[in-house]
Amino acid sequence: MNILKNKYLQFLFETLLIAGISYFLYQFFPSLSWWSTAVVAGVVAFVLNIEMKSFFTGFTAVALLWGIAAFQLNDGNAGLLATKVGELLSGNAFIAQLGVLTPLRLVYITAIVGGLIGGFGAMTGSYGRMMLQSKTEEMLEAV
Repeated sequence: MNILKNKYLQFLFETLLIAGISYFLYQFFPSLSWWSTAVVAGVVAFVLNIEMKSFFTGFTAVALLWGIAAFQLNDGNAGLLATKVGELLSGNAFIAQLGVLTPLRLVYITAIVGGLIGGFGAMTGSYGRMMLQSKTEEMLEAV
């Protein structure tokens, strides 16, 4: 369903819709799990029939949402928690080879992980709609 004619405005609308719904769900229901953003992205992709760009829409929306939230949390405690987590994770041999995990790098990693979760959630919703459409067409052809 293309609400707007311009594909860039449509992408922006879908991205803001996923991020906005996820944000407000967390504001009203703070006990929701971290993966609920994937469900929101999947439902929006299913309803709006986003199709092939669904991964990028979900990735962008949730990466922005999680990145901004992580940055605000990091800024709120002056980076103390992120510094401690970075030191804790640097004990791992693989992570130690990558270099020091600064608080800003942890914010980036959080945004990327959230983006992947949102992207796969949106892609799942889009594929679910495609599957239902093909099943419906098969049933109509059989009649």
